[in-house]
Amino acid sequence: MVDVSVLGELGVPPSGIENIIGATGQGKQPTYPASLAFPGTPIPPIAFTNFIGSNLKDAGIIALLGRNVLMSFVIVYNGPGGFVSLSF
Repeated sequence: MVDVSVLGELGVPPSGIENIIGATGQGKQPTYPASLAFPGTPIPPIAFTNFIGSNLKDAGIIALLGRNVLMSFVIVYNGPGGFVSLSF
């Protein structure tokens, strides 16, 4: 999910509409063409068809990574150690 104002600034037009259910309820949100890459890292690009645009900026968030992205990784959150590790 990416903030719609960021997508507007980048000039990315919506490609469809998706029904979503979230913490604040149910609704329809625009979808956008997608690709995700991590330049300068050994992480390979992740292929998926689209992502959802939403009003995230008011919460101080530009993007949220969902299970469709996170399923490509092994993530270990070490609270007592104060770090997160990511492998693929």
